[in-house]
Amino acid sequence: MKILLLALLALVFSVVLCPAQNMALRYGVWGAVNFNMHSASFAALPGVDNCCTAFKQGSGIAGSGGVLVDVPLSARTLVGLRAGLSMYNAVVTATENKLVPNRTGTGLTGGVIEHSIDAALPALGAEMLFGYRLANRLTAYVGVRGDVLLGASFVQKETLLEPSYGTFENDSRVRNERSGDIPGASSVLAFALVGMGYETPLNASRTLVAAPELMVMLGLNSLADDISWKAHSIRVGLAIAYTPPIVQPPVLIIPDVEEPLPVAAPASTVEAVPQPALTMEIAGVQADGSEHPVPALRIEEVVVTDMTPLLGYVFFDEGSAVLPERYNHLRSSEVSAFSEESIDADNALDVYHHVLNIVGRRMLDLPEATITLTGCTSEFGADRNSTLARRRAEIVRDYLVSVWGIESGRIRLASRGLPAQPSNSAHADGREENRRVEIASDRRELLRPVMMRDTARVPYPAVLKVLPSAREQQISTWTVSMAQGGTIVDEISGSGAWPAAVEVPVERAIYKLSMQSGKLTLTAKARYEGRLTMAAAEEVPMEWVTLETKAMQRLADRTIDRYSLLLFNFDDAALGEASRPIVDLIRQRITPASTLVITGYTDRTGEADYNRRLSAQRAAHTAEALGISGAQPEGRGNDILLFTNDIPEGRFYCRTVTITVETPVKR
Repeated sequence: MKILLLALLALVFSVVLCPAQNMALRYGVWGAVNFNMHSASFAALPGVDNCCTAFKQGSGIAGSGGVLVDVPLSARTLVGLRAGLSMYNAVVTATENKLVPNRTGTGLTGGVIEHSIDAALPALGAEMLFGYRLANRLTAYVGVRGDVLLGASFVQKETLLEPSYGTFENDSRVRNERSGDIPGASSVLAFALVGMGYETPLNASRTLVAAPELMVMLGLNSLADDISWKAHSIRVGLAIAYTPPIVQPPVLIIPDVEEPLPVAAPASTVEAVPQPALTMEIAGVQADGSEHPVPALRIEEVVVTDMTPLLGYVFFDEGSAVLPERYNHLRSSEVSAFSEESIDADNALDVYHHVLNIVGRRMLDLPEATITLTGCTSEFGADRNSTLARRRAEIVRDYLVSVWGIESGRIRLASRGLPAQPSNSAHADGREENRRVEIASDRRELLRPVMMRDTARVPYPAVLKVLPSAREQQISTWTVSMAQGGTIVDEISGSGAWPAAVEVPVERAIYKLSMQSGKLTLTAKARYEGRLTMAAAEEVPMEWVTLETKAMQRLADRTIDRYSLLLFNFDDAALGEASRPIVDLIRQRITPASTLVITGYTDRTGEADYNRRLSAQRAAHTAEALGISGAQPEGRGNDILLFTNDIPEGRFYCRTVTITVETPVKR
């Protein structure tokens, strides 16, 4: 066990003192309350008299705290290194039923004796955590911890709990008091850790964060030799961390040394062999599709109204009628505080995952409205179940009834096999999309889009297009990354030859960017013939224009209204009836000074060229419905995926047309 602790400490200091290249370390402090829970199976400490039959468990509350260093490995993963003091104090108890003299001394009565060992266990240790970011601010952790015990003392006693009168033979209700050091106490304790942390920025640049944390610690070894006694703990605490800005020089060429390079002959006798070279250019693509060289990136704060369409589908896993965890589940006590304005959303999927809560709130606000829940299956594999579709509809109904208090008579249930408008069942993505419950209502307001007004960061240009060039070489893999201060905020990779261009959407990572650093670094890397890695980097200056800056300097300002049309059916460019009211609303909010950008998108299904044509048709039909001659519709296909396509709702929300309306604000 000592070897484990020494190895952990060595790893901590090696990473802290010698961080890997391009890693932006985050430093901070942490503190917590330990709810200690001990498990035991012994009758007495070695060499200490005790008539207890068996100690089984104990508990205690103590504190812990120390310092931390977080080392990011990628945009989603990190290694957390922590050191500090912890207290594993607890009182281990056991009760014994025993006959004792009654009040008159003429007979015996039932009594209860408590045996207790109060252990004080201060420790100094270090831990290593592997973190994976599940969502924008939520991180899951798993790791190990090792502690050196600074002390291991105990106080032992027996207490007469019942009856309330009487004493032991020493004329006291307490006997067999002992204290001292725990015999054979382990010098080192080892723990396995698992937990969660939720980060909250404390400043505008997000370099200072506070993270409430919950950790479960499972003891791996006994507190003392020759007995079974382990310390476990639930740690509830807070970490505060700071990421200092780091200026990263551009990386140009990184030779791989997997195979020794031949020794070059003198230049006079051997002609020099050209090495693979990689260069890159960067262009900017505006939201309207226009392209130009990008001398700088401007990020402007603007007041934005986002209209998010509400997808009336709830998706299920294959063969399952359990509501997936990614949908936001509320308790009955939380519904009174829920509103559409209270949703903490960074994108449309964050809003959509509250679909059942939005429907529940609207049904309370519209007491005459009714809904129909239609359960569907993919009719494939484990979904070939005649009752599964009905059970899926029932589970959605039960949530609305039990959590939101909706009368069951307002909810009609229906079931079928494939949906009336199914996705392509020949593909796994299509089958996944068909496993759903469809929500329909007699009141259009129940599934109306969600309107959210907020201050948003808008990048100009919207997309950075990387144009790599190289000598003709056999490329096995390539990567384009966007970093700030040494921290990668977005990354795109592929295999085989370089594409003609790699588009990096700035908006996808815009809230990961700090306002302190004035540059972005775009790096292109390629691995040639499995032997040599070449890289090129370019820096893009950033200019931040805040609302405060515009007000103080009386700069021109604008408002932005962003709309999305849903839904386009699978492989269909026709404007659905649900989008008609949205089109009417947009038309009313356009002024003669407004500028429109209409862009069509698709999901990942199908060939890229076909998807570009399909998305262009969707954009053209939308422009025609708006009746705006000045708009320039464009189809981006699946060149840019607006949302993750690993879940069905992400693919549905990619089958869209976005309409951005910019209107100047007079000062």
